[in-house]
Amino acid sequence: MKSVRTKLVVLALIVILVPTIAVGVVNYTLAKNELDQVGRLGLENGTHVLLSVIQELDHQVHEGNITLEEAQERARVQILGAKTGESTRSIDNPAKFGENFYFYAFDKNGLLEVHPSIEGDSAYDFQTEDGRYFVRELIAAAKSGGGFVSYDWPTPNNPDQKAPKITYAEMDEQWGWIIAAGTYEMDFNAGADKVLYYTIGMTILATLIGVILYWFFSSRMMNYIKRIMSTTSDISKGILSSPEIPIISQDELGVLASNVNNMKTSLQEMVGNTRDSSTQMRVSSEMLSAITEQTTASADEIHHAITEVSNGAVRQAEEAEVAIGKVDHLSMLISGTTSQYDTIINEMKEVTQLQEHGSVKVDELAGNSSKFTVVIGELRTNFSDLTNQMQEIQQVIQTITSISEQTNLLALNASIEAARAGEHGKGFAVVAAEVRKLSEDTHQATGRVRDLLGRIEAGTATSDTKMDHTLELSKTQFGAIEEVQSAFNRLSHSIHEITNHLSSLDQDMHEMDENRLGVVHAINEIASVATESAAATEQVNASIDEQKEAVTSIMHSSVELHNEAEKMHELVARFT
Repeated sequence: MKSVRTKLVVLALIVILVPTIAVGVVNYTLAKNELDQVGRLGLENGTHVLLSVIQELDHQVHEGNITLEEAQERARVQILGAKTGESTRSIDNPAKFGENFYFYAFDKNGLLEVHPSIEGDSAYDFQTEDGRYFVRELIAAAKSGGGFVSYDWPTPNNPDQKAPKITYAEMDEQWGWIIAAGTYEMDFNAGADKVLYYTIGMTILATLIGVILYWFFSSRMMNYIKRIMSTTSDISKGILSSPEIPIISQDELGVLASNVNNMKTSLQEMVGNTRDSSTQMRVSSEMLSAITEQTTASADEIHHAITEVSNGAVRQAEEAEVAIGKVDHLSMLISGTTSQYDTIINEMKEVTQLQEHGSVKVDELAGNSSKFTVVIGELRTNFSDLTNQMQEIQQVIQTITSISEQTNLLALNASIEAARAGEHGKGFAVVAAEVRKLSEDTHQATGRVRDLLGRIEAGTATSDTKMDHTLELSKTQFGAIEEVQSAFNRLSHSIHEITNHLSSLDQDMHEMDENRLGVVHAINEIASVATESAAATEQVNASIDEQKEAVTSIMHSSVELHNEAEKMHELVARFT
């Protein structure tokens, strides 16, 4: 829904339909409710009239003018009509509340006293399709002073179609009859349906008229808007030569058309002025660009030459600084070497003294090692003798152990004999017990001594083995000491040679240190001159760089100006 005309038409439909439909629905609802109330009131009043007729007939029965049967028959005729068959009657009652309206009557048990087609039958168990016993509801309403009952019931013309039906019932106190007046609700509000049909027709007619009017006025408006749109579209495409929009009204659209015409005129003037300015700007920017290119080329040549000079001076200064550094380093090495030479001389003296002292100590160590070997041999002999003596002690211990065992056996025999002697042998038994105890203690002591001797013998054997190993080491050490003596002799000769060479080197180092000062002074002069030249060339180079940057900035600005002029010229060329 992009079209404004379509939106206006839809808006017109909404404006017309919404209030019209709302008014029609309200009118239909009010009319339907009012007609329903009128119909209900008619049913109720008609029932009251018939109750008054029954009351009058009953009064005549009490006066003896007519019998009860005659009065009831007259009442049936008044309620519905004359009897046309055994259980049927014609509907002759002049009261009409719709095409399907009629009165009927039944007693408290639902027996039909008056009915058009089933008079005399019982209606007490009549039900609707949804299971309601509407006759029982009518009886209950009548007993409570009268009331309405609504229910769905098949229509006379189409039994398959159900329609809402309303019935008013009230009981006669004289005969016990219940007078009922019933009809379909559609008989009440048929007039409301006509109101609804008229409202729908008027709504359709008003909608058509409104849409036609809206369409007519919106078409004129849209044609004018399209004319304005066409002009603004030409302006957006750069076409300013299109004819002006005619002013046909003084409303908002007329003001809009006038503003568009004024905008087009202003754009034509602005485009003409801009076209002239862009042409002049293009010529000026081209001239400025050519001048800046020539200036830039000259500045590049000067900058290149100065850069070469500056680079040479910088390299010379750097090489001079490197030479100064190397000479200083060499000077430091010479000074350090001289200092280290003195240190080496002093250390060589100490080495000589240590070597002489070491030779003496090695000689002493060789003598001590020889003596140690002799002592180890004697110690090994003593350990062998100790081992032999330990074996003799083992034999003595074994003899003592044998004696203690025999003593223990004798003490046991003595105890047995003392026991046989009875009282005379008690003292001897005590002595035998002590002897036996002493024998056992001796046996235990010899066992401990045997274990101790075993451990001593094992330790002696181990010591003997280690003595053998120590003796071997002593011999090896003696051989090593002899080699050390030989090495010390060779070291003494080498130290003497080194001392002679160091004396010669000392003279060379002093001469080199004297020549170093002259070289350092000459290199310092070269470095000073190179540094001044480099500083001067850097200042010149910096000035040229600043000039080149300024020229480059001007050149860039001229290029940007030329580009902007081209863009402006292209933009202006779009407008015709």
